[in-house]
Amino acid sequence: MQTRDEQLIYQAIESMTGTLQQGHSRKELLLSRVQARMKELRLVEAHEYLSRIKTDEADKKKFISVVTIHTTSWFREVPHFTFLKQVLASWTREQGIFRLWSAACSVGPEVWSCGLVLEAHRLKTPGFEYELFGSDIDGESVKEAERCIYDALEKTNIPSEYHPLLLIGSGKTLGKMTLNPEIRRRAKFKTLSLLEVAGLEKEFFDLIFCRNVLIYFDAQKIDAITAGLCAHLTEGGHLVTGHSETLTQLPTGIRKVSLSVYQRPSRVVLGNKPLTSRLVGLVVDDSAVVQKVLRRQLEEKYDVVCANSAAQADEILSQRTVDFITLDLSMPGEDGASWLKRFRITNKKTPVIVVSDYGEKEADRIFSFLREGAQDFLVKSSLGEGQSRKLLETLEGLCDSKASTLSRPPDIAAQTLPARVEVIVIGASTGGP
Repeated sequence: MQTRDEQLIYQAIESMTGTLQQGHSRKELLLSRVQARMKELRLVEAHEYLSRIKTDEADKKKFISVVTIHTTSWFREVPHFTFLKQVLASWTREQGIFRLWSAACSVGPEVWSCGLVLEAHRLKTPGFEYELFGSDIDGESVKEAERCIYDALEKTNIPSEYHPLLLIGSGKTLGKMTLNPEIRRRAKFKTLSLLEVAGLEKEFFDLIFCRNVLIYFDAQKIDAITAGLCAHLTEGGHLVTGHSETLTQLPTGIRKVSLSVYQRPSRVVLGNKPLTSRLVGLVVDDSAVVQKVLRRQLEEKYDVVCANSAAQADEILSQRTVDFITLDLSMPGEDGASWLKRFRITNKKTPVIVVSDYGEKEADRIFSFLREGAQDFLVKSSLGEGQSRKLLETLEGLCDSKASTLSRPPDIAAQTLPARVEVIVIGASTGGP
């Protein structure tokens, strides 16, 4: 096969699956699979085959199946199933049906491994109920997962505590195994690309497994997939990725809780005000680097959401309450100073810390920000790792839940001074001029 034809095939794979093919060692494997399929169809030229999969839906589905990686196994990455047990141990009847989604489930061992854990918990927990959902871009894999029939030798890969929930075949089904029908009837499946999860409108899950598949996507698509999956998490719900996969850009409202485990924090209702189990801070800054630094420092104690502009901050605040705000002053569109002045018209209570590049030579401007309603000022260059404790201590004082309307610094220009002053003492808060 010519190099040009190979490139056309790789481009088709990227286009139809969204996976990144540049530099992947599995290229030769994928190419051999495609060539075997072309041989079945008695096609010689790659462009003929590619034209066919563009016009024939059945051949397109077969192509996706051929180029999809099907690596999977029972109870792969055991610590994740230990985590699932921990989540179930704290699940209460009042929380309703526990819903779990295995995204990119391949031929099924992952989703059914989860099913075994859930069913075992149901049998010993009166009132507990669950639902399973499995999806994959490859329709043939989805059908195999839904059939739930496997080689009986795979029983050795399943912990013995779950063996009573397995059905081992005999006679015509000798050598095969399946799962207890109580598990199978609680599961449903769908052919679905990770890049198209928006199609699951109004579907929400308490735990989503999406493991060992993000490594096949570029950074931009990983961010899109993560955002799509997290949009389907319930409050308090968790997303679990593979141990080798790290999310560098978390969607708004999502926090990392441990290695490869992320959560949308739970919320309770107190009167008419929704509260998270931890206080929530809003970082308003157009710099992704500053957002990352502040998020890393703040997440030790707080949940963090980020806005790239004043307009995005308005949008976030229209949908939820936050307990404090860090605010950049120089941003595209409306600047931070104007936004702060407007924000204080309707909100007198939420603490605001200005984080900006202004230096001591611009003390007059800094004092003006404090008069407009900021509670403190930090210089961006001071946001080193050693400053995180100072930032957290400042916030501890500002986020007193019993505080009413925040105090604002007195208008210095309005003060009447005696005719003669012997000594002038200037006090400054941490981070002030």
